[in-house]
Amino acid sequence: MKEILPVGSLSDETGLGHLRYLLSNKSLVAYGDERISAKDFEMVLTKAERFAKWANRIGREMKIEGWIDDNQ
Repeated sequence: MKEILPVGSLSDETGLGHLRYLLSNKSLVAYGDERISAKDFEMVLTKAERFAKWANRIGREMKIEGWIDDNQ
């Protein structure tokens, strides 16, 4: 993921960790045969919220054309 971004373009890379977590658990959540536990659900939800907040901030900082900040 980091490889596609311009060198030194991120002031904070914590959101990449949240995204990695979400991607690594995607199949379990979306396609798993069993329901995930409440604890796992809370963790996925927390990581998704943290990633969204981070992405909005980074989108503003990088002045991405057409970026829509849901927090405004």
